[in-house]
Amino acid sequence: EIVLVTGVQTCALPISNNMVDLEQAISAIQMAVRLIPSDHPNLPMLLSNLGNQHLLQFHETGNVDDLESAISKSRRAVELSPDHPAFLSNLGTHLQVRFERFNRSEDIEAAITTTRRAVKLTLKDDSSLPGRLNNLGCQIQCRFERMKRTEDLTEAIKTSREAIRLTPQNHIKIGRAHV
Repeated sequence: EIVLVTGVQTCALPISNNMVDLEQAISAIQMAVRLIPSDHPNLPMLLSNLGNQHLLQFHETGNVDDLESAISKSRRAVELSPDHPAFLSNLGTHLQVRFERFNRSEDIEAAITTTRRAVKLTLKDDSSLPGRLNNLGCQIQCRFERMKRTEDLTEAIKTSREAIRLTPQNHIKIGRAHV
């Protein structure tokens, strides 16, 4: 479930593959964003979560407006909290999705730059580091596939191997890693 904390109330929403649930989650987070003071410390988190929900909606509907909303909300979260690795990582992922949809080089460049920053700001013992490294490796691989630069392939392999090395052996996603 998603827990929204607005400083006034907490709202728990179930997560499912149901579009109605997704639309309700988006509506609830949008309401929280409207109600929360603009200087509230939870605003960036709400915006980042809203961006993630819009991305899920984009994957369900294919509506580009949902993807643009995901990027817009995630950018705003990063503007408000520029050194938060999770918000940076989310934005990098959203930009990668737009690259995959429209094949614009500026999107993959921005995704790589943003995700590199997320990796750099992630503590070495943070359990999110392998996933962020994996995302970065995938983004660099995307750029390699478009630009065919050998140094991108080399870096993508190196980054993905580091992600695997840092992933605990019993981790559920270890079998899904790409190298």
